[in-house]
Amino acid sequence: MNLVRLLLVLTFALVTRPLRASDEVVRITSVKVGLDNAAKVGVTTLVQVGVEAITDVTGELSIVTPDPRGNPVRIATTVALKTGQSDVLPFSIAVGRLESTLAVEFHQAKQLLARRKLSCSETDDDADFRISRHAQPYWLVVGSLSAGTTAATRESETAVTPGLNALRQVHRTELSSGSLMPSAMNALLAYDTVFLAGEFGLSEDSATMLERWVKNGGHLVALIGMRTSELQQSPLARWLPGDGRSLKTARLTDLSPLVFASQTEFPMPPANRVEGTLFNYSDGENVVRTFDGELVIRFAHGFGRVTLVGIDFDKRPLMNWRGLDGLVAALADLGQQENKAANDTERLSRTGISELQTQLHTALATFPETAEQSVPSMLGMVLLFLLLIGPLDYIIVHKWLKRPELTWVSFPGVVLLAVIAATVTASSSRGEKVATNQLDFVDYDSLSGHLHHTSFATVYSPENRRYSINLSRDERLQLGPNTPQTAMMWLANPEPNFGGMYRVGGFEVGKPEYELSWGLSQVHNAPISAGSTRSWRGEFETQLAEPLIEARLERQGVGQFTAESYISHRFAAPIDQWIIAFAGRVYYHSVRDAGVAASTTIAPGQRVVLAGAGSVRNTELRSFLTGATYLSRKKKTNTGSEEEHFHTITKYDPTNDDLVEIARMISLHRAAGASEYTSLTNAALRQLEVTDLTALDRAVFIGLLETPASRVLVDDQEPTEARRTVIVRCLIPVTEPHETNDTLPKFKRED
Repeated sequence: MNLVRLLLVLTFALVTRPLRASDEVVRITSVKVGLDNAAKVGVTTLVQVGVEAITDVTGELSIVTPDPRGNPVRIATTVALKTGQSDVLPFSIAVGRLESTLAVEFHQAKQLLARRKLSCSETDDDADFRISRHAQPYWLVVGSLSAGTTAATRESETAVTPGLNALRQVHRTELSSGSLMPSAMNALLAYDTVFLAGEFGLSEDSATMLERWVKNGGHLVALIGMRTSELQQSPLARWLPGDGRSLKTARLTDLSPLVFASQTEFPMPPANRVEGTLFNYSDGENVVRTFDGELVIRFAHGFGRVTLVGIDFDKRPLMNWRGLDGLVAALADLGQQENKAANDTERLSRTGISELQTQLHTALATFPETAEQSVPSMLGMVLLFLLLIGPLDYIIVHKWLKRPELTWVSFPGVVLLAVIAATVTASSSRGEKVATNQLDFVDYDSLSGHLHHTSFATVYSPENRRYSINLSRDERLQLGPNTPQTAMMWLANPEPNFGGMYRVGGFEVGKPEYELSWGLSQVHNAPISAGSTRSWRGEFETQLAEPLIEARLERQGVGQFTAESYISHRFAAPIDQWIIAFAGRVYYHSVRDAGVAASTTIAPGQRVVLAGAGSVRNTELRSFLTGATYLSRKKKTNTGSEEEHFHTITKYDPTNDDLVEIARMISLHRAAGASEYTSLTNAALRQLEVTDLTALDRAVFIGLLETPASRVLVDDQEPTEARRTVIVRCLIPVTEPHETNDTLPKFKRED
């Protein structure tokens, strides 16, 4: 027995002993998270790992980080290095919690050869990298942006402006040159705004990646100044509508509109000579218009936006102007009220839901066929059990039977019956099959042909099992071949409660590990407990050669279309519950006006006229989203009676699990009044918001597509579909009506 113990101790010592310097085979030289060791929780982020081989080595390099439930998630790739060779490998990961950990490991034949562990924190400056909530604004500045550090604000605290206070909440990543711009998409996913401050020397790969990021919902702000020729020679020139004649350098004499745009009262310092660029574009919005011309414009590019600024911020008179901070904050659309509400951790919620993503995640985790017991019913059963083992047992045994010793029989009997009842109830409520709930956003830009597909899927398991899960595009959507593989990541609640991303904590003891494949295309060995769920988010994009939308939308007044405006589509199935949002108005199919027998869907190839006749109606967009109703009633007064006018709105229900209504609110949250109406924020799903595009000469067509868009395979099998909802969102350009010749014809005079 002593010999066995000695062997066990020696084996343990050999396995766990640290490697000496002379034993090193490979060394982890560096780990960089994001572009500046900062990331947002739950957002896929670039992690660059540097390794160096001491001797020839082939092994597996992996990153391990916890998901929101505390399960370690491993992403690994095979690495082969020669002696003295070093390499930097890019990973895509998402950190699941605030104040968590990230471990980088190198294994060879399951033996750990090197390991490096990093800590992250939202508040601790000593952590290896910073982790932030979704509402934290992230900016990437390429070049020099002096806002927030102007000379005036450095002189005294009295110079602190509201704009500066907003900028202090921003996490800024600064790159000195456009050549340093990354070419990997995951490097930009955490950023809300990218500033190109006079730096347009991007590589072709970086420019292509930046364009993809903008098309998928990003916001690019380009400070041009006098560098029009540099802009036109860069890869970014293909983004600009029109031609080179739309940009004109000029001496500026009127900068007063910048004061109004900055939302401050600080006057502009005088300047004798100010040069800049003026724009002449018919598409988009003139953000700042001066007597000289359009100085700041904004236009849509895919599902994102591009803002062009024709004056330099690092030159006089702007460099010393106290309103510059407010101008930069306004150009980047810093929603101070929304961010404040999202960051208010003391905010209490009756439902425990403070984010639209939480409402979506909760709705996807609802499976009616499992007959899940509600909280009141479970509390009722607990109360009944307490009554049986307490007062009722006392009354029956002591008062009626007058045999107190029978409690030794009645008490175990009641406990046994309760266990059997709980087991039977739990088994019947779990169902018998693996099931899925899915919500798909199919986003299509009719102008460029760009299509971006976001899929949310929840898998329900009736038993304790490990699963392999794959999420891909469904062929029945008929969007053509050669679609890139879907990139997957887990989905969770941005909340501080159990299983939420804002809950502090790292790895939990006993939590089983699972793997995400290299490239995030598949999940392996994902553990799902009996009667519970796991949720995933997948994305892919493609470029379509054939148009899916045929439309002619011509404006007439504010938010109105002409009688010649129409829309039709070429999707593989009809579209129901559709709306078209544009410039504060919404067009929709009125079921009441259509009649009981009339169809409310748009079939493929069917042309729908939007104005003048039929059952299509239009109204104010905010009233439509909030269910506002305007009423009047008689009110008695001392002099008789008078008519009183008032309006009511439908109170938003954060517990509503209607996926169509949730998707519509995610898309148009700010149009509905944002958190003032819903009491929820939309920081985690900010890139799915399309409200701003409706003011940039774009109409947003949103509808329910009656065909599958994605497939979820669980262990290479299609599970039972509980609910499948596919939302189509199409951007359609709105143009001016065709010019008509109103001049009278000239008649030849005959003598």
